[in-house]
Amino acid sequence: MVVDVQQLAEYRYRTVREVLGGSPIGEVAARYGTSRQTLHTWRRRFVLEGMPGLLDRSRRPRNSPARLSAEVEAEICELRRRHPMHLWQVDLVGGVPLADGRECKMVTGVDDAPEPELSIEVVEPPALPPQGTAVEFKVRVPPSGEITLVTGRQRVGIHQALAGRTLTVWANHRSVHFLLDGHPVTTVPSRLRPEDLAYLTMRYGARPAGPEPAPAALPRARSGTAILAAGEPVEVDRKVHRDGIVHLASGRYQVGFALASGTITLRLDGHLMHAIADDALTGTWPCPVPADRLGQIEGPRTATSPLPPPPLPAGAFRAQRKVHASGRFMINGQSIKLGPRHAGKLVTVVIEDTHYQSLHGEDELAVRPRKNREPITRLYVKGMGTQQGPSRTS
Repeated sequence: MVVDVQQLAEYRYRTVREVLGGSPIGEVAARYGTSRQTLHTWRRRFVLEGMPGLLDRSRRPRNSPARLSAEVEAEICELRRRHPMHLWQVDLVGGVPLADGRECKMVTGVDDAPEPELSIEVVEPPALPPQGTAVEFKVRVPPSGEITLVTGRQRVGIHQALAGRTLTVWANHRSVHFLLDGHPVTTVPSRLRPEDLAYLTMRYGARPAGPEPAPAALPRARSGTAILAAGEPVEVDRKVHRDGIVHLASGRYQVGFALASGTITLRLDGHLMHAIADDALTGTWPCPVPADRLGQIEGPRTATSPLPPPPLPAGAFRAQRKVHASGRFMINGQSIKLGPRHAGKLVTVVIEDTHYQSLHGEDELAVRPRKNREPITRLYVKGMGTQQGPSRTS
């Protein structure tokens, strides 16, 4: 049945006008033989785009991760040019093993005409990439969230909330990173061999990748346990439940309702466990996992950045000072003594209403009471020796 495009748009326009005029959407949908959801879609598109929004839209996908690579398509086209036929059946089947472990594939073409013809062309696979070479390609997340890169070797679970989205995959022999719009989604240890990377080049059109977009996954022993250097901290990502609780190693840890449904980073060193959110330290507990078992938790990666400072209390702010050879520095007209052993250090001073807290990296050096508790209206945030020019806050 041929449907006039203009008549279809006018039909949908009448339904939308009734809804915009105040008629119950359920009654209008039943009267016009459509669903409430479809009517909601028509109304939204009409409000945003007017009459053009009521026309049918193409259902063609924006991209097709399973599409044949350009090399295979070109080979098929070349076969058809050299062996013209009427009806074609084309298949890619297993072929001849090579000495370096690769396998040539055979592209077969069968003509279904009254006088059948068979054409076979051997296609050599891409050369195996050198050890450590990384590739990059795109995949679409299926409704199940389970992405199979290489059957029987590498399968990764992605949150179902990302179903239908297209992710960029960065992979080498050690790590597989999944990114959405350039932002890391997850990192898993790689089980891919050089021949698997060549297979990904054929299946997904993978290309040589740039620098690694996130910290590498930890190397693993044959048992699957991550290999850690003595005293090396690790980080893992965990989802915060609606009650503000995060779970790890059968333990429950309150990180705050404000972080509910989000993802935080837990940093573990075998002694303490720190919770990090938005580049700030939000909690610290005794480490629930012994140092010799850190490699056995799910999703560990190397901790490459220093532990961030905790969020400042309300009304507090930071300044930097370089400790003089005498072991002292000045802040807001007050001399703070740390001792000669700290001479030359660049310290961070947390200024609160009643005291100054001096920090060097993650270490607290001293807490001193403020002699002048008047509101600070002018202060050098970076003192002499910490920057090229003066910086003030008012």
